[in-house]
Amino acid sequence: MQLEVTLEDRQVDLIEDGYDVVLRVNPRPDSPLVGRCIHRDDLLLVAPAGFSLSAEPGALVPAVTGATAPDVQERVVMQGNRELRLTLKTVLRLPALLVLRDAVLAGAGVGIMPRMLVTDALARGALQDWVLNFPVPFLDKLVAKMPPVVADITPYAAVFKLDWFSATGTAI
Repeated sequence: MQLEVTLEDRQVDLIEDGYDVVLRVNPRPDSPLVGRCIHRDDLLLVAPAGFSLSAEPGALVPAVTGATAPDVQERVVMQGNRELRLTLKTVLRLPALLVLRDAVLAGAGVGIMPRMLVTDALARGALQDWVLNFPVPFLDKLVAKMPPVVADITPYAAVFKLDWFSATGTAI
């Protein structure tokens, strides 16, 4: 058996490009392709640290987007305790999520990305997002991940995530 692995910075066409298997991040639910979801990730609206949103209604927010994103899109986010309706205007269209993340880090605009790609930048304070997490009383950090699953005993966060970007909440 021979395995050839190719990494692409674009959405490939399985048949036209001659691929047998493709791994995609957050595949579209309306895709006609047959597949198995092996991982889903939260999509976050992120911006460079210190980025401030305009308070003017209807103001366009510069956005770095993927190749298939619309030129203009409406989003609702929370900033502090106030709800903001944003109109994202594509100013830069990029083919790969890693390049998109780097463009947002460089200050090109806001971006919508999977959490797994921005976790480190959020922890360092290089990016900010608009998702709220609330600890679940009497449950948060009462369960722990134990060796050999993790190197050290690690309390497990029990949180309710209120994601104003996607207008859904997930429990624990």
